[in-house]
Amino acid sequence: MIPGGSAIDRAARPERRTDSARRARIEQALGIVRPFFEAEGQWAGHSLDHMAYRRLREEMPELAEADVHLLVVVASRIFAPRRG
Repeated sequence: MIPGGSAIDRAARPERRTDSARRARIEQALGIVRPFFEAEGQWAGHSLDHMAYRRLREEMPELAEADVHLLVVVASRIFAPRRG
């Protein structure tokens, strides 16, 4: 699940997304790359985003290179450990 508040908060907000198929693909892609950004999946404190790129290209070859890059950057921001 993507961070963004509790289920109650999300239920109170109206859904702005209109392309449910695209949203499902984004959720699938984030699920694929999430392990590379979690604390257990890091190597000496560094995320393995280069491996996330590779895995996403293997699992979803239909994605354009720019889309893969965008998804990995978004995932790194979503799953980055909170500071302070």
